[in-house]
Amino acid sequence: MLHRDIIESKLNNRVQFATIGQNICRGASVAELTKIKYDSGVVDDYFTLAPEYLRESQAQRELNRKKWEKK
Repeated sequence: MLHRDIIESKLNNRVQFATIGQNICRGASVAELTKIKYDSGVVDDYFTLAPEYLRESQAQRELNRKKWEKK
C-alpha cells in the first residue's frame, strides 16, 4: 500500500489493512458491503441506481476523439 507507513503512524492501532488477497474489488466484496448497508437500514431504489465510472469507456473516448477530428 502506497501510504501505509504514514497512515499507521497517524492512527496507530485504530487502523486495519486488508491482506493482499483481500485487497481487490470483487463481486463478493460489493455484496458484503451492500449487506452491511442493508442491515443498517440504508437501501437504494434499483430503478434510480446509477454507476459512478472512474473514467470514460474506450468507446466513449473514441467517439469524443472522432468529434474533435471533425472540427
